[in-house]
Amino acid sequence: MQTQSKSNTNFTQLKPRIFGLIGITILAFLLIWSLLKDTSPSVYHQTLLKERQNKNQAFRINSESPLTEEMKKSFTGLVYFEPDINYQTEAELELSKKPDTLLIPRSDGMGDTLIKLGIIQFDLPAYPDQKFKLTVFQNPYSAPDQIFIPFRDLTSGKETYGGGRYLELKWKPETPVVIDFNRVYHPFCVYNDQYVCVIPPDENRLPVKINAGERLPQEIKSSIR
Repeated sequence: MQTQSKSNTNFTQLKPRIFGLIGITILAFLLIWSLLKDTSPSVYHQTLLKERQNKNQAFRINSESPLTEEMKKSFTGLVYFEPDINYQTEAELELSKKPDTLLIPRSDGMGDTLIKLGIIQFDLPAYPDQKFKLTVFQNPYSAPDQIFIPFRDLTSGKETYGGGRYLELKWKPETPVVIDFNRVYHPFCVYNDQYVCVIPPDENRLPVKINAGERLPQEIKSSIR
């Protein structure tokens, strides 16, 4: 979920910008992922690397890239943890009996309206003895089968942005949800301060390191917490 802040921060007026480049890219990834669930780790890794190359290219040339034209000149690519199949799993989504509409804080001190859809519970091969859960949201302007999970973990403020990272998924009622942390991404505000980011709620702090997905470039790691 991306929000660009200029002279006006009204959420309704910003809604066309909420799912821009990253949202489109994630949806494309999900289509590919649906075809790859039973493939070998080597094919899975190759697919992730190709997706990342495509995303780098989009950052360089797409009009909805968070990078300014000047930034694009020196852009060498996003930085990632190595693909690790131990950070993907199936999870059960427990829907709220009555989903709440909440105002979720943003990095600029204002907020975005999101629907609290329910709780997703899962375990990870990377941490076989632990169980995890995260609150799941929907953007009121997104497709009804798309869910949004902002979260923090023990890499936040160190290897990754202190304000957390995001995961977007597709889901169908009464079916397992596939979580793949190799596809988590940073909000645009990491790369351009003209954007603002949704701040993950306290219940979405994982007590482990999620060494998967996007990480901070070395040159901005020391200045972003």
